[in-house]
Amino acid sequence: PLAGVMPYQWKPEFGSRIGVMPLAGGADRIQWFDIDPCYVFHSVNAFRRGDEVIVDVCRMTSMFDTAVNDSLGGEPSLRRWTLTTATGAVADDVLETVNPGDLPSRDPRRVGREHRFGYLTGTRENAHTVELGAVIKHDFASGARDVWEPGPTRHAPEPLFVPGDATDLSDDAGWLLSFVHDDAVGESVLAVLDATDLAAGPVAVHVAQHGEVGHRHDPHTRVAVGLAVGTELLEVLGRLDPGLLLQLAVRRRFQARLRARVAGPDVELRERRIYRSDGERHFHPDDPIWWVHSD
Repeated sequence: PLAGVMPYQWKPEFGSRIGVMPLAGGADRIQWFDIDPCYVFHSVNAFRRGDEVIVDVCRMTSMFDTAVNDSLGGEPSLRRWTLTTATGAVADDVLETVNPGDLPSRDPRRVGREHRFGYLTGTRENAHTVELGAVIKHDFASGARDVWEPGPTRHAPEPLFVPGDATDLSDDAGWLLSFVHDDAVGESVLAVLDATDLAAGPVAVHVAQHGEVGHRHDPHTRVAVGLAVGTELLEVLGRLDPGLLLQLAVRRRFQARLRARVAGPDVELRERRIYRSDGERHFHPDDPIWWVHSD
């Protein structure tokens, strides 16, 4: 932060709660559910089942707690919160605590609908930063997990799930796309993984760029990623649902326009002032966590 002081503080005495608001309702119809103090950056998905609202989240016990120096977050876990709107009851189920994963993805056709699988990024032990590692497929029905570990010097950021055959509605019938950076050789590749057989590794890998993947907040080091697309990757991409590809393209354009609308026409100048001005940074640009924010 430019002021040299972290703008966020951990205040567990204020408590934590979840608000559920009907889609057709207003703020006066929010139903509140008290939960144990925690911090959540990302949710896998949420859906309704009768009187229950079910939310799967990547939970941390705390965040920005200067008393215990947990600037990288407290103990992580994958949780399922079941909120019963008829009674106000809350169930907090711990699904995974060993490398539970974060930066989740899911079949976009299942957003807001009941899902079976979620896709997450694993982390490695590193006292100095958040070091990304494997791609994880979690089965929320059985608790089983499939993992692809790219290698000790490689980091796989958040995977993007793209459905394959439009007639197959299984939420692992498709592909996971991930840019994987290799510290050892300074190379980034686009890895395409079969979501039904994640542990088998990529079905196609193509060099995206020699050197570090550009950080999205840094206009000075941002680079255009050019893919050397070969016949194998073209064959895989040819099996993707064209409607989903169009949806992703429209979403990206909408995000860019919304960002400009909110931040204003001088968004690039404001980026430089926030991210490139002299001053302390929560993470150093060489930390692997910065690679998560690559375009």
